Amino acid sequence: MDTLTDYLTPMWLNDVLRSRGYLRRGYVESLQIVQMMHTPPSQLVQFSVAYSPDTVSTAPSNFFLKIPRPAMLETAQREAHFYNTIAPLLPKNLLLPWYCVDVTIAQTPALLLGDVSTTHMVWHDQISSLPVLESMSATLAQLHAWAWERTDIEEYIGESSQMTLASMFVQAQARYQELVDSLGDTLNTEQRLILEAYIRHAPKLFQTRLQQKNGLTLCHPDNHPENFLLPRFDQHEVYLIDWQVYRWWWGGVDLAALLTRSVCSALQPQRYALLRRYHTALQMAGVTNYPWEACWYDYQLGVIDTVRVVLSMRQRPQSALRVLLGLVQEWHSCRCWELCS
Repeated sequence: MDTLTDYLTPMWLNDVLRSRGYLRRGYVESLQIVQMMHTPPSQLVQFSVAYSPDTVSTAPSNFFLKIPRPAMLETAQREAHFYNTIAPLLPKNLLLPWYCVDVTIAQTPALLLGDVSTTHMVWHDQISSLPVLESMSATLAQLHAWAWERTDIEEYIGESSQMTLASMFVQAQARYQELVDSLGDTLNTEQRLILEAYIRHAPKLFQTRLQQKNGLTLCHPDNHPENFLLPRFDQHEVYLIDWQVYRWWWGGVDLAALLTRSVCSALQPQRYALLRRYHTALQMAGVTNYPWEACWYDYQLGVIDTVRVVLSMRQRPQSALRVLLGLVQEWHSCRCWELCS
């Protein structure tokens, strides 16, 4: 049976790069796999290449190939849509370089991205550095300010906010029951009540918020440490990666996902200050129609929305429980029970 390495050849890469205009002269002489990694949604291959002497010096030499697992083909197509339509419009300092979003290898569609491991790194654990959190929050503020109330970006997304809302709760009850069955008595009464409050009250809360129509932007709600590439050196920017999930929504959902899922206990008291800095960054970027009270309310809704993340992790119940434990304190701090009453 053929393996991935049987397909990942200099000839294959030559065809890909030439067809996209990245290799107008010369050719790939050799290809060296640096590392192969596996995540729940994808197989990842980091590799480098050597070119013939007549190749132009600007030809890329370090790559990152992202190949979806069969069950993730639909979300992979969504990410390809992002890179084809929205990414070319975004400020370049928000995204790592990408080369081809519709390549095929081993009969599977894949993304061919730039490998920036020499200049960037991933923070794998809960974040214990306040400057790192501040840089992540600032990156989200830049993204949100750039797309703020831009109807053209909403159209590019290809899915209206109402469509997103309609799909959000279709399986919520079943996912809740699956998670409860898996965790059993490990879930205490308060945790169950928070999950049930989301199912009961979030649809109406979110619908009411969407009807206001103002203050919506491009969101990247799958915010955890490994979806930010952090610069090793000061002259580089923070990159946002993994764009399978994006929506036209309110930005508070992005901040809540980051601050409830990723912050170590010592930095949890800084959440409010980080939200304040985020709001100030929006204002400095030209967002003038978004008072603090609206930002705070959107963050409250974002904390409630984090329950969706918990339910989506039902097949990894211990991971779901860890997120839920981090959520409970912020649920109380943000007085979410007042909204879910």
